[in-house]
Amino acid sequence: MAGGRSAETAMGISVLSPTQHLLAGAGAGALTQCMANPLWVVKTRICTTSRSQPGAYRGVIDGLAQVAAKEGIRGLYKGLAPGLLGVAHGGLQFMAYEEMKRRWLHSQSRSSTGDFTSAELACMSASSKTFALSITYPSQVLRSRLQQTPGITSSAADGAPRMGSYSGLSDVIVKTFRSEGLIGFYKGYGPALLRVLPSNVLTFIVYEKIAGILRRSAGPQR
Repeated sequence: MAGGRSAETAMGISVLSPTQHLLAGAGAGALTQCMANPLWVVKTRICTTSRSQPGAYRGVIDGLAQVAAKEGIRGLYKGLAPGLLGVAHGGLQFMAYEEMKRRWLHSQSRSSTGDFTSAELACMSASSKTFALSITYPSQVLRSRLQQTPGITSSAADGAPRMGSYSGLSDVIVKTFRSEGLIGFYKGYGPALLRVLPSNVLTFIVYEKIAGILRRSAGPQR
């Protein structure tokens, strides 16, 4: 066991348990969500509102000011509930990623002085991201719909907005399920996955390679 733990440490594998990874990631995600939610509200409305529409935001600062003036603090934190439901995303991803590294290390009887290859890191980071996104993506759909400009839920086929609003989390869940079924909770999943995978894979590869260089330059750990 000691030898296995030493090899894991030398390979940069976290000593935290899967539960600890999940809790740490969820805690960090919750804090980030609370701080960034007002920006997500404005971003969502800018992306779903025509610039020619009366009252359209001229930018982020103008959007924040308008939401605060018209809807108060509650308006800035619309969609926070489903956002918090999705805070496990980071925890799930790192939990899966570290477990993949650990299991791959032991299955290959890898020397503690070797590093994972770029292909191995790409596979593990992409798989862990897909796993986490598949579980938490519905919360992103619900959050976006709650954060849309009041009175506008989506665009019709002819480009004209269909009017409507959601009273809260339970309302958006019921209406989405009734009108679109389970598939509605995964609307846009494919493009979202294609958008995040390349940057996610690149980030993990660069991080692991730099971390490996730093570990080797620091010398053997006692």
